[in-house]
Amino acid sequence: MTSPVRPDALTGRKVRRLALGLVLALAGAGAGAAPAALAQSGPFQLQQRFTAPEARDAARSGQVVPLSSVTAQLRQRFGGRLIDSQLVDGRNGPVYEIRWETAEGGLIDFVIDARTGAILRQRS
Repeated sequence: MTSPVRPDALTGRKVRRLALGLVLALAGAGAGAAPAALAQSGPFQLQQRFTAPEARDAARSGQVVPLSSVTAQLRQRFGGRLIDSQLVDGRNGPVYEIRWETAEGGLIDFVIDARTGAILRQRS
């Protein structure tokens, strides 16, 4: 016997949003300093993630292309939808690391130049 579905039950989409919000909140809590302040010296430098407020400020000031513009470009070219994204300070400037689900259900990982919106790398 199946149990009735409650109208307030969490759907898959709501669960994903909650999980993403939790991940972003935890990442933001651990990254109180600006990305440049977290840089390490030596040959093994970690890529610094921008916090959500830093990413918004960078887009508003014109330092990076808004993520919405990048996702619109990907949607037009590949169909599908955004699964995950982050703005990181790469070796040659800020890049978006994006996981994309195609209309056919395949996954593509992109590295996109955040200043220009150009696709630098893509891996299926």
